[in-house]
Amino acid sequence: MKWYWQLYSLLLLLLGFGQMIRKLISDTGGFSSRYAAALVAVIIVLALVAKSKELHLGKVWMWKSLFLILGIGSVAMALFGFYLGFTGVYFPASLLCGAAIVLMPALQELYVYSYESPDIWALAHNNQIKSDAASGTPY
Repeated sequence: MKWYWQLYSLLLLLLGFGQMIRKLISDTGGFSSRYAAALVAVIIVLALVAKSKELHLGKVWMWKSLFLILGIGSVAMALFGFYLGFTGVYFPASLLCGAAIVLMPALQELYVYSYESPDIWALAHNNQIKSDAASGTPY
């Protein structure tokens, strides 16, 4: 993994766990509000590491689904941030727009990992077929 992706991964983890700590200290929000940012940051970093090492991690549909969910979520964050900015609520608006911007490189890498890396997923499929053949499991 290149140095700038390592720094980006560290930034994602710091932001995710920083949000979790902020929510825990202020005792606000529910379970997803407290822990979702840290969990998403860890999952994105796992995808970045797997992509850099050209490893298949889980199933391809899982990463395609994550890309779609995060893409829709980022657009929603940015739009809601713009709405809040126009209504005069500047701090939450800047946090939402900033988070959407910070997620853009991760979304690009998730797209490449899930949609434009057929060699990684073909290898995973071939290994599954070999494993099934060795165990006697029918296709």
